[in-house]
Amino acid sequence: SDNVERAIKKGTGGGDTASYEDLTYEVYGPHGVALLVELSTDNRNRTAAEIRSLLSKHGGSMATSGAVTRLFQRRGQIIVSREAVGEDALMELALEAGAEDFKAEPEGYEILTEPAGFETVHRRIEAGGIKPESAEVTYLATLVVPLGAGGAEEAVNRLVEALEEHDDVKEVYSNAAFSAD
Repeated sequence: SDNVERAIKKGTGGGDTASYEDLTYEVYGPHGVALLVELSTDNRNRTAAEIRSLLSKHGGSMATSGAVTRLFQRRGQIIVSREAVGEDALMELALEAGAEDFKAEPEGYEILTEPAGFETVHRRIEAGGIKPESAEVTYLATLVVPLGAGGAEEAVNRLVEALEEHDDVKEVYSNAAFSAD
């Protein structure tokens, strides 16, 4: 009867004592693409088996510890559209706030920070009346893999989409360079 009562509590959400654990899997995808997969799970073994199954179906494999993380840097990234502010004013504001790098791209401006200084720079930009299109601490690839023709982009996209659809996956970072198309 104890087993039945526990099963009833578990099924109705009562007595839910599941503890979730954050993990990062290092993955090699098709065509030499490196992926970092952040997830949160209550059952490490179940999730590992499900992710390995997804990888084998889509041409990926688990990497050894440290093999993929060395290809990424943790950075604060703030993206501002060109219409929001002038380049000189934004660059001055960002660098005074402690930003490490400022890039002017055709689509807009990219401001990079150390993760610890991200919030300070982000607040200063917003206090200046500038609304960023996106602002987050993320992983940025230090080595980018260009994908050529022949279905390489489609194969990598299928794997990334399959991983993102998994219930436990929070974020997937890739070092693939997709074409502008």
